[in-house]
Order: sequence, then C-alpha cells, then structure tokens
Amino acid sequence: MNIFRIEALRLLLVLTLTAMVASCRNTVPTIAYLKAPKIVKSGDPMTLSWKVNNLGRHKISIRGEHSKKSLAAKSKRTYWPQRSRTFHLYVKNRKKKTIARKVVRVQVVNASFTGPLKVLAGDPARLSWRVLVAARNIKLAEIVNGHLVIIKEKLPKVGYFDVRPTQATNYQLLIENQGIVHFDHHIEVKEAFFMGSRVVTPQADAILQWRVNPKAEKVWVEERVEGKYQKLQENLPLDGRMMLQPKYAQNYYRLVVERNGKQQHFPHQVRIKVARPYIRSLQPIAKIKPGMKMSFEIFAYDRSNYPKEIKFQVMAYDPKGNFVTGLAPNDATAKKYFLGLAEQIEGETFPINDFKVTEVSQRVSKPYSIATVLDYSGSMWGVTPNLETAIKEFIKRKNPNDEISVIKFDDQLVRKVERARNANDVIKKSAFDGESGGATALYAGADEGIKTIEKSKYHRILVLFTDGQENSSFTFSDSHAFTAKQLVKRARETNTRLFTVCFGEGANRNLLEAIALLTDGRNYFLEDESEIAQVYQELPYIFKNYYEVSYRPIKKDGPHLTLLTYNNLETVDTSSSTTFIGDDFDPNMYEDFARKVIYCPKGKVLKSSQDKTKVNTSSKPTQTPTIIDVKAARKNQPLTPPQAVAFFKHNNSKIDQKYHKNLEVYVRYLQKNKKAKVYILGHSDLNGTTEGCQRISQERADAVQQFFLKKGIATSRMKIQAFGRTRPVWIEETKKAHGRDNRRVEIILVE
Repeated sequence: MNIFRIEALRLLLVLTLTAMVASCRNTVPTIAYLKAPKIVKSGDPMTLSWKVNNLGRHKISIRGEHSKKSLAAKSKRTYWPQRSRTFHLYVKNRKKKTIARKVVRVQVVNASFTGPLKVLAGDPARLSWRVLVAARNIKLAEIVNGHLVIIKEKLPKVGYFDVRPTQATNYQLLIENQGIVHFDHHIEVKEAFFMGSRVVTPQADAILQWRVNPKAEKVWVEERVEGKYQKLQENLPLDGRMMLQPKYAQNYYRLVVERNGKQQHFPHQVRIKVARPYIRSLQPIAKIKPGMKMSFEIFAYDRSNYPKEIKFQVMAYDPKGNFVTGLAPNDATAKKYFLGLAEQIEGETFPINDFKVTEVSQRVSKPYSIATVLDYSGSMWGVTPNLETAIKEFIKRKNPNDEISVIKFDDQLVRKVERARNANDVIKKSAFDGESGGATALYAGADEGIKTIEKSKYHRILVLFTDGQENSSFTFSDSHAFTAKQLVKRARETNTRLFTVCFGEGANRNLLEAIALLTDGRNYFLEDESEIAQVYQELPYIFKNYYEVSYRPIKKDGPHLTLLTYNNLETVDTSSSTTFIGDDFDPNMYEDFARKVIYCPKGKVLKSSQDKTKVNTSSKPTQTPTIIDVKAARKNQPLTPPQAVAFFKHNNSKIDQKYHKNLEVYVRYLQKNKKAKVYILGHSDLNGTTEGCQRISQERADAVQQFFLKKGIATSRMKIQAFGRTRPVWIEETKKAHGRDNRRVEIILVE
C-alpha cells in the first residue's frame, strides 16, 4: 500500500512538472507599453520607452534602429527627430518571426519664429512666423511676471504681428495639435540707440547716429577730452545723425539722454585706422591744393609676359581719398612724379633705368571678367545684409562691357550668375536674401569663381569676401581646389588676379594677404562693417583708373620686391610691393592650424627688405607678408586646415547618414595615398560640465575613427584628440545654429 502511494505521488509530480514546462513553452511575450510624446518641437529631444512581459529568449527591435546591441525588456531611448515619425516596436523569435508589435506616432512641429533682437522702448517690433505642419490652433503669447498671457489666437500658418514692448519681453508662438509646443523669441528694450562708425582712416569723417525714446526731454552728445567729457553739441533731435572728424587714435563719445531729471549715458568709440583713405572720386593734379601731399600704392601685377616684361598698377591718391589723374599724359610729365624704380631680390638691389609709365582711365580701359565670391557661412550672420548692399552697388557701378559672376558658398557651392553683363539681371538672379549658415568651403568657393571666368577673353579678376577660415573644401577635392596652394596655382595658371577682402578677427589675414600677393592682387583687411561699402566702392575706381608701369625684370625665381620712388608734392617718397616668380611657394604655411596644431616652419625665411629701404617716415607700410622658402621647410606637413566633416545633436555621438558622403571622400583619398594620415579632432558645444563635454567630444571622434576602421583604414594612420568645449567656433551660443556649429568633428590630413 505504501509502495502504491509513493508511485502515485511520483507520477503526480512528474505530470505537474511536465505541465509547468509545457506552460512555460507556450507563454507568449506581450508588450505592456510603448510610450512617446504625441508632439515635439523639431530638434528637441524625445524619449521612447517600452516594457515587454515574458520576453524570455526572444528579441526586441525598433524599425530604423541600426544598433547591434540587444534591447532590454524594459528600457528607453532618446531621439532628436527632425520630422514626424512612427516608431514600430517588434518582438521576434529565433527565426525572426514577429510575435508581438506595437506602434506609436510622434508629430514633429517645424516652424520659424523671428523678430528684432533689440528695439527702442515703445517702438513697434514685428514678430513673424511660419508653421510647416498642420495645427488646430496657433497662438501668440507673452510672459508677464512669470505668467503666460495670450495676445492673439487662431493665427494663420504664415503671418506677422506688431508688438510694442516697453521692457525686455519673452514672446512665445504656441502650436496646438495633439499637444502643445512653443517657440520662443526674446526682445531687449533700450531707451536709446547710439551707433555709427567704429573705424575710420586718417582725415576721414565719422558718422554718429542715434534714436531716443520719445518721452526723453533733452538729448546731447559729449566727447572725452583729457579724461573729461565735454559737450560737443546739444539740443539735438530725438532721431538724428552728425558727421565729425576724429582727432585721436582712440576717440570716446557718449549720447546723454535726460528724462524726468535723470540722465542716461550711451557710449560709442571711434578708432583711427593707420591706413590710406578709400578711393571714392577722381581729382586732376592741377586741382590739388598747395600743401596737400600725394601718395602712391602698388596694388596689382601682370607677369604674363615674364621674363621679357613685368607690369604693375599704381594708384595715386590725396588724403581725402581722391584718385589723382593727369600724372602721365606724356613721358616728360611722368618723369616729374615717377622718379625711380628698382628690384630687390634676396637683399640685393637692382636699379631699373628703363621703365615706362602709362595712364589708364575708364575711357580707354579694357573690359573685365569679374567673379564676386561671397562667404555665406554661419559666422556671416548679421554681416550679410551690409555685404549684399555693397555688392549691389558694386554691380551697378561696373562698366557696361564688364562681365560679372556671382558665387555664394558655405559648405555648399552655389553658382548664382555666370558671366552676365546686364547689371539688373545680375542683381535679380543673385537672389540676395541675407540668409547665411553652414561651414566654410573657402578654397573650393574661390575655385568655383575661377571656373566661371577662366575661359573669358577679358582681364580676369576674382574678388573674394570672407570673415572666417577654411574648414570644408576637402569635400569637393575631386573637382575643386581644397588647399591654399592649389587655389593659388589655379589662379596663376588661368592668369586670374585675386583681390581678397577679409573682415574681422576671425579671418586669417596673413594667409589671405599671401594668396593675394601670389596671385598679383591685393588684400583688404576690414575691422568695421562700414568699411565693406567703402571697399566695394573703391574697386570700380582702381580697376578702371590706374598708372601702369612696365619694365624688364631681373631673371630669377623667387620674390621680387619692387621699389618705386616718387614725388609726393613735398619730398621724395617710396612705395613697395612684391610679386613672386616661379613655383617654389606654399601659402599653406600661413594657415593658423599649421602653426598651432602640428606644423612649426623651420629653415630660411625670405623677408621683405622694406626695413632696409630709406623712405620718408610718412610713407605707408607695405602689406606684403613674408614668403617662406619651401625648400627649407620640413616634411610631413598638414595638407588641409581642420575640415568639419560631421555635426551632431546635443549629447549625441551618432554620425548622421548625410555626413557619410563627407567621410567617404577621406576614405577614397587614404586608400589612394598610402602615406597620408589623419588627425581626428572631437568638439562639443558649451552646455554641460567640463567632464561631460570632454567625454562626448571623445565619443564623437571615436565614432569617426570606427567609420574609417570599417572601411579598412589602419589605426596607425589615425590620431584622435578630444577638445571638449575648449575650441568652439562660437564663444557665445545665442542661437541654435551656434551650438550646432560647435558640436563637430574635424579632420586634418597630413602627408
């Protein structure tokens, strides 16, 4: 009996265990939840979370997710969607058959909401918006004492609304659909604006402008003299301007506004720039007033007939910026002003006894083919409107037979106009809209300009405007110049003179001067936006009015320093400039990255001998940079400046698919050039801790390295450096685009 009971219990236990195992085998995984916000703003982070019951040995996958890591039964992921997206969560067995599936839809709202950043108290400020998705309701609101106050609702998808803030105010555009998202705009309110020229040339006038709150009682301008402010002019209108001539190297002015017995001060500084005035009109020598001096400047060369002949162009001007005409109607008159000529090569001076001077005026000048190449990268934000105004005037001032090309560049190249003559058509086709953004393909952009005019039968000139440094041309390495040396070579081969215009401290002045010198043009260095219009006003004058000096040069490669002695109407003076003969040059040596990151030039440096030349103390210093002797420079130098190859979302190191084409260009180059190596530089934006920024910049550099490893590039050919937030493109991230520009990986090619 006992044996029977034991066997029965054993049988029952076996049956129970069998049933339990069978039950486990038949358990089907279920998705408990898949959560995501219904609506988010474009570019904002969103979290997708999920939980799967009874996952067992099954696997979870998300459509569009390319990561090879296994997903946990309960987890979450962060995304930065740019457009509306449907997320599909799948649970699959070993045979990759779908067992369970759940879907969640996220609507992404794309919209722009803009307006002025600063206004005068009580003045109207126009807020404009554009919503690119369907919306149940669009509202405009302002934040008052921490509370949201609706100004207007049921707004159209595209529209504007004028507000009159009396204090600093935050405005919000509320877009309602399945939920609500908001776009913000902040307006600063000032009691007065006081602005004007910041940099002027000697004896030039400065312009001061102001606009004051209508409730102000008195307005006047003061100037600081010997440490104390003195009234310069009082009883001024609330909206006005004045012209004055600064007296000192640094001049201090302030606008004083009196309201309710209290005074407010608004300062403004004007600095005198030690440089010649910009040419703005013509003046015959016969009308130059007694006691007024004249200056000469060599500004362009023509080497096309070397070694038989070299020509260079000279501008003669008075202190007011008038080009002086009538100095060379014949040889006898020319000899009164053009007194002597010499070449200096490697410190040795060679007098030129036989030279000819010809005066060229607009009446006899030959047509030009001019490529205007314009930097529209992100750093140009705020400068572009002034630049476009100046370009339009430049195009209007051209001679009817001159051809004009217009090229815009950031990290893309856009050929807006190619060799057109009608000024109105050029302006219309250029579609000047003030928009700017992206990286800076400086060399490729300039090369694109050369391509538009290289087949022209006219004199070829390229005017290149930039406020930054090269960081994106290698993407176009298959078809365009991507180094300064390549660009110079292209210009010399096509006999194209480059006039480089660099604006602000962000531009590499030494490099742009070297490019202009090596292509027989001229460099302008601008410190104030008011100078942009003056440069583009001057160029048509000097292209059509100049003195051409021709002579037989010394036959020798290298830099030729030209020394022109002239009569300045008071005494003897000297003007100098340099042209380069031969191909032993390398403007890449002037790249900032070459000096700071890897390359330190060694060996012989060929300097201008201007310091050894006895000249009048009033003569203007040449803007000729030194030329580094390439033969003495060490090898293993950088081939490119740091190139921005990928940008990232905040706190993210995943390389977006659209940047793969940039990296593929490097892969092809490295596969073809086995001795080439790359430096991979990771960067972050300015948000977060120092440690966090350093970590994410390292992860971004690692991601690019992994891309190259998968393409077969050996680790030994790559060096990684993470800079965190220590080397930002923008030191203040006042716009979303600024943070985006800072979150980048750069590459330097080294051979």
